[in-house]
Amino acid sequence: MNTTKFRSSKELIDALATVRDRMRVQWHLLSLDAREDWQDLEWKLEALQAKVEQDGGKLTEGAIQTARELTYAVKDLLQQNGGGAELATPVSQLMKPVHSCRPNDTLNEPARLMWDFDCGAVPVVDEAGCLVGIITDRDICMAACTRGQSLALAEVSNSRPGTTSAAA
Repeated sequence: MNTTKFRSSKELIDALATVRDRMRVQWHLLSLDAREDWQDLEWKLEALQAKVEQDGGKLTEGAIQTARELTYAVKDLLQQNGGGAELATPVSQLMKPVHSCRPNDTLNEPARLMWDFDCGAVPVVDEAGCLVGIITDRDICMAACTRGQSLALAEVSNSRPGTTSAAA
Protein backbone atom coordinates (compact mmCIF):
# COMPACT_ATOMS: atom_id res chain seq x y z
CA MET A 1 0.00 0.00 0.00
CA ASN A 2 1.29 3.45 -0.67
CA THR A 3 -0.06 6.83 0.38
CA THR A 4 -0.96 7.99 -3.12
CA LYS A 5 -3.48 5.18 -3.52
CA PHE A 6 -5.79 6.36 -0.76
CA ARG A 7 -7.79 9.42 -1.67
CA SER A 8 -10.65 8.58 0.67
CA SER A 9 -11.35 6.57 3.75
CA LYS A 10 -13.50 4.26 1.61
CA GLU A 11 -10.46 3.38 -0.50
CA LEU A 12 -8.41 2.67 2.63
CA ILE A 13 -11.18 0.58 4.19
CA ASP A 14 -11.64 -1.34 0.92
CA ALA A 15 -7.89 -1.98 0.72
CA LEU A 16 -7.82 -3.23 4.31
CA ALA A 17 -10.82 -5.48 3.66
CA THR A 18 -9.12 -6.86 0.55
CA VAL A 19 -5.94 -7.62 2.47
CA ARG A 20 -7.95 -9.29 5.22
CA ASP A 21 -10.01 -11.35 2.76
CA ARG A 22 -6.90 -12.45 0.85
CA MET A 23 -5.27 -13.48 4.09
CA ARG A 24 -8.30 -15.48 5.17
CA VAL A 25 -7.88 -17.58 2.04
CA GLN A 26 -4.13 -17.80 2.51
CA TRP A 27 -4.60 -18.72 6.17
CA HIS A 28 -5.72 -22.19 5.18
CA LEU A 29 -2.43 -22.65 3.36
CA LEU A 30 -0.21 -21.59 6.24
CA SER A 31 1.48 -23.74 8.84
CA LEU A 32 -0.03 -23.99 12.29
CA ASP A 33 2.79 -21.85 13.72
CA ALA A 34 2.03 -19.06 11.26
CA ARG A 35 -1.69 -19.08 12.07
CA GLU A 36 -1.10 -17.49 15.46
CA ASP A 37 0.91 -14.71 13.79
CA TRP A 38 -1.86 -14.25 11.24
CA GLN A 39 -4.54 -14.00 13.93
CA ASP A 40 -2.57 -11.18 15.54
CA LEU A 41 -2.24 -9.39 12.19
CA GLU A 42 -5.94 -9.86 11.42
CA TRP A 43 -6.85 -8.34 14.79
CA LYS A 44 -4.64 -5.32 14.01
CA LEU A 45 -6.23 -4.95 10.54
CA GLU A 46 -9.72 -5.02 12.01
CA ALA A 47 -8.73 -2.53 14.73
CA LEU A 48 -7.30 -0.14 12.13
CA GLN A 49 -10.41 -0.41 9.98
CA ALA A 50 -12.62 0.29 13.02
CA LYS A 51 -10.49 3.31 13.96
CA VAL A 52 -10.73 4.81 10.47
CA GLU A 53 -14.50 4.26 10.46
CA GLN A 54 -14.81 5.72 13.98
CA ASP A 55 -12.77 8.81 13.05
CA GLY A 56 -15.39 9.69 10.46
CA GLY A 57 -13.23 8.58 7.58
CA LYS A 58 -10.36 10.99 8.24
CA LEU A 59 -7.20 9.75 6.59
CA THR A 60 -4.40 10.53 8.95
CA GLU A 61 -0.78 9.91 8.16
CA GLY A 62 -0.70 7.58 11.16
CA ALA A 63 -3.51 5.41 9.76
CA ILE A 64 -1.84 5.27 6.36
CA GLN A 65 1.51 4.37 7.95
CA THR A 66 -0.13 1.66 10.08
CA ALA A 67 -1.86 0.24 6.99
CA ARG A 68 1.47 0.21 5.16
CA GLU A 69 3.21 -1.55 8.07
CA LEU A 70 0.44 -4.15 8.34
CA THR A 71 0.62 -4.82 4.61
CA TYR A 72 4.37 -5.39 4.83
CA ALA A 73 3.85 -7.64 7.87
CA VAL A 74 1.32 -9.73 5.90
CA LYS A 75 3.74 -10.05 2.97
CA ASP A 76 6.58 -10.99 5.32
CA LEU A 77 4.42 -13.64 7.00
CA LEU A 78 3.63 -15.17 3.62
CA GLN A 79 7.26 -15.15 2.50
CA GLN A 80 8.42 -16.72 5.76
CA ASN A 81 5.94 -19.54 5.24
CA GLY A 82 6.83 -20.71 1.77
CA GLY A 83 5.89 -17.63 -0.17
CA GLY A 84 2.17 -18.36 -0.15
CA ALA A 85 0.27 -19.10 -3.33
CA GLU A 86 -1.07 -16.13 -5.22
CA LEU A 87 -4.85 -15.92 -5.36
CA ALA A 88 -4.63 -15.76 -9.14
CA THR A 89 -3.35 -19.34 -9.08
CA PRO A 90 -6.03 -21.71 -10.37
CA VAL A 91 -7.58 -23.90 -7.69
CA SER A 92 -6.58 -26.97 -9.71
CA GLN A 93 -2.90 -26.11 -9.12
CA LEU A 94 -3.40 -25.72 -5.38
CA MET A 95 -5.62 -28.75 -4.87
CA LYS A 96 -4.65 -31.85 -6.82
CA PRO A 97 -6.98 -33.49 -7.50
CA VAL A 98 -9.80 -31.06 -6.88
CA HIS A 99 -12.77 -32.62 -5.11
CA SER A 100 -15.87 -30.44 -5.15
CA CYS A 101 -19.60 -30.60 -4.58
CA ARG A 102 -22.66 -28.87 -6.00
CA PRO A 103 -25.12 -26.52 -4.26
CA ASN A 104 -27.94 -29.07 -4.52
CA ASP A 105 -25.89 -31.96 -3.03
CA THR A 106 -26.83 -33.09 0.45
CA LEU A 107 -24.36 -32.36 3.22
CA ASN A 108 -23.39 -36.04 3.13
CA GLU A 109 -21.34 -35.42 -0.02
CA PRO A 110 -18.94 -32.71 1.22
CA ALA A 111 -18.69 -34.50 4.59
CA ARG A 112 -17.67 -37.71 2.81
CA LEU A 113 -15.13 -35.83 0.67
CA MET A 114 -13.62 -34.16 3.73
CA TRP A 115 -13.33 -37.51 5.49
CA ASP A 116 -11.96 -39.39 2.46
CA PHE A 117 -9.41 -36.74 1.53
CA ASP A 118 -8.57 -35.42 5.02
CA CYS A 119 -9.50 -31.80 4.42
CA GLY A 120 -11.64 -29.24 6.21
CA ALA A 121 -13.23 -27.47 3.25
CA VAL A 122 -14.64 -28.35 -0.15
CA PRO A 123 -15.24 -25.96 -3.07
CA VAL A 124 -18.85 -25.64 -4.21
CA VAL A 125 -19.17 -25.40 -8.00
CA ASP A 126 -22.05 -24.89 -10.39
CA GLU A 127 -22.87 -27.08 -13.37
CA ALA A 128 -20.18 -25.34 -15.45
CA GLY A 129 -17.56 -26.06 -12.78
CA CYS A 130 -17.31 -22.40 -11.71
CA LEU A 131 -16.69 -21.72 -8.04
CA VAL A 132 -19.80 -20.42 -6.27
CA GLY A 133 -18.70 -20.92 -2.68
CA ILE A 134 -16.91 -23.09 -0.19
CA ILE A 135 -18.27 -25.32 2.55
CA THR A 136 -16.29 -26.12 5.66
CA ASP A 137 -16.50 -28.86 8.23
CA ARG A 138 -17.78 -26.20 10.64
CA ASP A 139 -20.60 -25.26 8.25
CA ILE A 140 -21.69 -28.90 8.14
CA CYS A 141 -21.49 -29.38 11.92
CA MET A 142 -23.38 -26.18 12.65
CA ALA A 143 -26.09 -26.93 10.08
CA ALA A 144 -26.60 -30.40 11.53
CA CYS A 145 -26.54 -29.17 15.14
CA THR A 146 -28.79 -26.14 14.76
CA ARG A 147 -31.35 -27.88 12.57
CA GLY A 148 -31.36 -31.27 14.24
CA GLN A 149 -31.44 -32.88 10.80
CA SER A 150 -29.59 -35.75 9.25
CA LEU A 151 -26.90 -34.67 6.78
CA ALA A 152 -28.86 -36.61 4.15
CA LEU A 153 -31.78 -34.16 4.50
CA ALA A 154 -29.94 -30.82 4.25
CA GLU A 155 -28.53 -29.33 1.05
CA VAL A 156 -25.18 -27.61 0.68
CA SER A 157 -26.89 -24.43 -0.54
CA ASN A 158 -28.76 -24.13 2.76
CA SER A 159 -25.92 -25.00 5.10
CA ARG A 160 -25.54 -21.54 6.65
CA PRO A 161 -28.29 -19.91 8.72
CA GLY A 162 -30.34 -17.46 6.72
CA THR A 163 -28.78 -18.33 3.35
CA THR A 164 -30.15 -19.93 0.28
CA SER A 165 -26.97 -20.14 -1.79
CA ALA A 166 -23.58 -21.70 -1.25
CA ALA A 167 -21.82 -18.44 -2.08
CA ALA A 168 -23.54 -16.52 0.69
